[in-house]
Amino acid sequence: MTVKRFTAATGAVALLVLAGAAGPIGCTTRTGSTDFAAPPVGTVLHFERPAGGKPFAFQHKIVDVSGDELVYHVVNESSNPTNDQVRLYRGIFSYAFWRPGGGWVEYKFDRSQVAPLWPLKVGNTVVFPVTFGYAEAKTEAEGKKGWKATERGQMTFTVRRQERITVPAGTFDTFVIHRVRNFTRVAPPHRRLAVERVSWYAPKLGYVVRQTTQNLRVSRGGQLTPAGAVTVFELQRIDRPGSR
Repeated sequence: MTVKRFTAATGAVALLVLAGAAGPIGCTTRTGSTDFAAPPVGTVLHFERPAGGKPFAFQHKIVDVSGDELVYHVVNESSNPTNDQVRLYRGIFSYAFWRPGGGWVEYKFDRSQVAPLWPLKVGNTVVFPVTFGYAEAKTEAEGKKGWKATERGQMTFTVRRQERITVPAGTFDTFVIHRVRNFTRVAPPHRRLAVERVSWYAPKLGYVVRQTTQNLRVSRGGQLTPAGAVTVFELQRIDRPGSR
């Protein structure tokens, strides 16, 4: 596996966090200062790029919920079928991705530095260092520590506002959360990268119902400016366990 395959488009899929519709359909687990409601195991959430862009559709199937984390499988992801399993922290931060035949691609971060974002409230901001890297599948299978850092930088999460929005799956009360990933490659030429994601997170579902992603240009002085088109995904449908 090469990290080059982890593009902005595939990242938008992997980092989607689904937020909830009105109604108590989530599983609630205690996470210290707040409750985190996750979709029940077996829930399938369907996403598409809205009309006007190149057709793109995928589903997330929830396979495990434990404490602050859930795990989902990506199903029928048309442009990146190798993406298989994703670990999601508190419904907002997708931090580890399993690629069959390739190994884990993940962020290493201090969870205690992320926790002050909760309880979610407009104006809450956290900034914390992260290291991005991967472990080879063979090394993972042998139980050895072969994780290799490829990028280092920081994440910034900010709760900008509350908003009720309507997507094909329904109407949701959401928190609008901006996330900026600002990185420098470990290996020469030490290229600097930045990506901004805006997620409409519905707490009652514990998932994101709408998300936009845009690459950012990083100047020598560290200033960030938009670069390229904005990618948009929206929740189309929720299949609840036992509904099919």
